[in-house]
Amino acid sequence: MLLRTLLTLFLITSSVYAETLQVTYGLKSYTLTYEESLVVFEGELMKLSLQKKSCNQGILKKFLVLLRANKAKIVRLAVKPEDSVRVTSAGESFYTTASTPGGRFLQLIPGEIKRMKIEEKLRCKVDE
Repeated sequence: MLLRTLLTLFLITSSVYAETLQVTYGLKSYTLTYEESLVVFEGELMKLSLQKKSCNQGILKKFLVLLRANKAKIVRLAVKPEDSVRVTSAGESFYTTASTPGGRFLQLIPGEIKRMKIEEKLRCKVDE
């Protein structure tokens, strides 16, 4: 209970400097909050977080570079296309087409976060 409270306080204080993406496509939606030392994913059925440690800093760094590169590729549309992904970032909402590279990446993030969490567990367990 204490650990959960401390983690919540840490997330609240660090969220001032963090960037947040809210993504909705089809019947799925998630929120991704990220900064250099923390990634928090909140989906409909799960909440996963990765905090920077010596054993997983390469994983986080690679993901953040990939995220920023693909975020720059997102084509912003004001009108909702048929195969749309709705994105809210920095208080601004817009749509993008699901078939664009940026739109495909946004749909792959939940699976990527799960893979990173498994990799973190394996790497950090070996380092202990």
